[in-house]
Amino acid sequence: MSIGAVTGTSSSAYLAAISSTSTSTSGAGRSGAPGHVQTAAQTLGLSTDEVMSALDQGQTLADLAEAQGVPRDDLVAALVADAPDAVAASGDVESFVSSLVDGTGPTGGPAGPPPPPPSGER
Repeated sequence: MSIGAVTGTSSSAYLAAISSTSTSTSGAGRSGAPGHVQTAAQTLGLSTDEVMSALDQGQTLADLAEAQGVPRDDLVAALVADAPDAVAASGDVESFVSSLVDGTGPTGGPAGPPPPPPSGER
């Protein structure tokens, strides 16, 4: 299933929802890390700094799970269980989270160039 097929939740809406979840790190690393990064870090036995650094370097959450000896499905289950209510209720959150874990999910805002300036402005 493609990410766009997740019922009722666009990629950007999901990212906004998971990014707006709890951002305290309880001493686990980078302050303000998105909720899904915190959940992944806890599940994988890593700090949020370690997870964010690995993601910044192009690794996926699935790569990190394999390196830590954590079954990918356990990581997906933890992220699904910790998904914000609005996301969990919107459709097939497990497929969406699987795409995120595998690195085939959204990586930011909508794709494409920024819109042109309003007419008359440059």
